[in-house]
Amino acid sequence: MTPEEQEYVKSVGVVAAGVGVVIGALVSSLAIVLNGWRQRSADTKRHRLDTEAANIRHFRELALEAAIADWKHHLEAAEKWEPRLGQSDIDRPEVDTFDYFLIKKLKVIQTFGDGAISTADLPARFAEMKEFMRFFRPKRGSEDKSHAE
Repeated sequence: MTPEEQEYVKSVGVVAAGVGVVIGALVSSLAIVLNGWRQRSADTKRHRLDTEAANIRHFRELALEAAIADWKHHLEAAEKWEPRLGQSDIDRPEVDTFDYFLIKKLKVIQTFGDGAISTADLPARFAEMKEFMRFFRPKRGSEDKSHAE
């Protein structure tokens, strides 16, 4: 091999080494970018799930607070009730048990809390809620008397 050919082979080797370094850097950069994108995507998904779980917890806390307030209001109204003209004491309003109020509020949150509600869905959702609550509705004293007769 002549010195010119040796110089040519050496320069080709240097160019090939340079191209190899550039390709290696591109491949590793691509791997870093893809891993970063996957990590951001996973973090975003995890954050969204954590946020949804926090919202569900918050809705349930609100349902509990609403059930307590609603039950207290009905209880106070029943205690303050006085018969009007033509009414007797058997017309006194009865207050459902606290667990019924709580179950009702939680079912409302479950039925309407998904955020995807439309006017077309309302009748079906109300019917579903009414059917579900039918099993939990406490028996009233007047209903028990009418069934006994």
